[in-house]
Amino acid sequence: MSVKNNLNHINHQTYRFNHLSLFSVLGGAILVAFGLIIGISLWGQYSLTNQIISKEVSNSVQQNHALLRVALKTQLTLTSYQLQALSTHKELTSLKDDSTLIDINRPLQQLLTEQDQAINSDFIVLSSPDSKTCRNSRLPFETVTIDCNSLIQQFDSSLYDWHLITLDNNNQLPLIMIQTRLPIVAKSGKVLGYLHGGTFLTNNVSLINRAIQLAPEQTLAAAIAYHDQLITTTAKPKSTEHKALQRAILQPQQLITELPGDMVAMSQRIELEFLSEHDVRLVSVIRTDGIYQLQQGIILQSTKTLLLAIILAVVIVLLTLRLSLSPLDRLRDFAAQRRSSTLQQFTPGPIVEFQQLSNEIALMLTELQTTEQRLREKSRLLENSHQEQTELADRNRRLIHQLFKLQEQERKYLAQELHDELGQPLAVINTDAYLIKSGSDSDSKIHQYALSIQQNTAEMADVVYQRIKSLRPMPLNDLGLIEAIRHMPALDNFRSHGINIELSLTKSLPPLSEQVEIHLFRIVQEGLTNILKHSRASQAWLQLRLLPANTQADNSSNPRLQLKIADNGI
Repeated sequence: MSVKNNLNHINHQTYRFNHLSLFSVLGGAILVAFGLIIGISLWGQYSLTNQIISKEVSNSVQQNHALLRVALKTQLTLTSYQLQALSTHKELTSLKDDSTLIDINRPLQQLLTEQDQAINSDFIVLSSPDSKTCRNSRLPFETVTIDCNSLIQQFDSSLYDWHLITLDNNNQLPLIMIQTRLPIVAKSGKVLGYLHGGTFLTNNVSLINRAIQLAPEQTLAAAIAYHDQLITTTAKPKSTEHKALQRAILQPQQLITELPGDMVAMSQRIELEFLSEHDVRLVSVIRTDGIYQLQQGIILQSTKTLLLAIILAVVIVLLTLRLSLSPLDRLRDFAAQRRSSTLQQFTPGPIVEFQQLSNEIALMLTELQTTEQRLREKSRLLENSHQEQTELADRNRRLIHQLFKLQEQERKYLAQELHDELGQPLAVINTDAYLIKSGSDSDSKIHQYALSIQQNTAEMADVVYQRIKSLRPMPLNDLGLIEAIRHMPALDNFRSHGINIELSLTKSLPPLSEQVEIHLFRIVQEGLTNILKHSRASQAWLQLRLLPANTQADNSSNPRLQLKIADNGI
């Protein structure tokens, strides 16, 4: 009875675990591991609290500074596009070469009036080509006065460069601006003057406001500083934020945290290439109360999660290991039967997913064996197809060579026909014309007609001879490939068209078949003809050389012929 009760107990336990899901087992293990990770993170958070606060605050400050830099670069880009549009406008480029600044300023003022709402540049100054005289064409405020002579004389760089300009402002804040210039060029190419433009850094609150609108909510104030002096700020004078900005200026590149009202401040140089030699900085002040609250919430939540993880770890870990790891070795051996012709029975255990996985593996192994057999059959078919393609390519190659041979035979026949059918009659006509000319008075019309016939006959004979040479390269038989190329009629046409051609031909060639020589001759002939008809070139190069074996240009073990035809045309 005792043995029977034990068997019934075992069967009952097996039935109870038959419906146990692997996901529930692994879920418990993951929960325990997650609790342990939270615990370790909690202890680390206690020791690194100050570092976390500093990092979050620094990231916020860096974000503010990045937005301010983007706003400044965007303003400069828009200004550059505006100046480009003005300097290339047809109202300015259509002026005469002797136009003065007054003549240029009149249409410029009209353009600025028409585009008043779309002007992106804070100021526009018109200067003469020698930068000795100038006129203020646009100012941002009526109260701002700019000595344009002082402004253009400080511009000592090339066109399209941005750089910093500093002007005195009646014992007030110095006028700091960033400017560039573009030329106004007439149709003749003469520079009529320069168009200077740029943006103010002094009191340019709109520039900072555009960046603050996109900045984090904890941003309290921002400013632009020049040599330890705030030239533009959104903070009210003598306010807490204003004092924080002043302290940050005195300690550049450092995070100032000893400030009242849970705030920090930081100043950084503007990272633009043309400002690398100037002490121009962006300063911002942000709130930190939200960061402290976030840190306290994280610590509290981590503590609760840690306590729950510790309670569940003891209950779940042992059961998870026992139920989930034991069938893995048997499943691995089962999957290794890919090469076997028959599959052995696999006992997965009580976990449902292992039972399903064993069935899927058995099905995949069967399909894999079938697929391998099909691949071997397809590989055989591909080899047969490749062999057929190779034979077809060889046959096509032989047909092409035969076609070339027939084409050359036809050209040879046509050349012979032209020589026999037109050459001899033209010679007879030329002889008859000569006899008529010799037997008539030099002042008679018969003499003149005979002379005209003789000249026309000579021209027709030249045309027929050129056509015979183009159809059949007869110099190949008498002179060889190199000399036949040197005496091509196309080379004479190059000289008559004013095209200089440089020949670089090898002095000796190995024995070549007639077919190869004809092909090379035709390629050169067609290449030179294309240069004459289409290239519009003034210089051409023709090179034919014999490459030795195993050169960098050709890794073949046999010598090769290299033909190059080039020109400097279109």
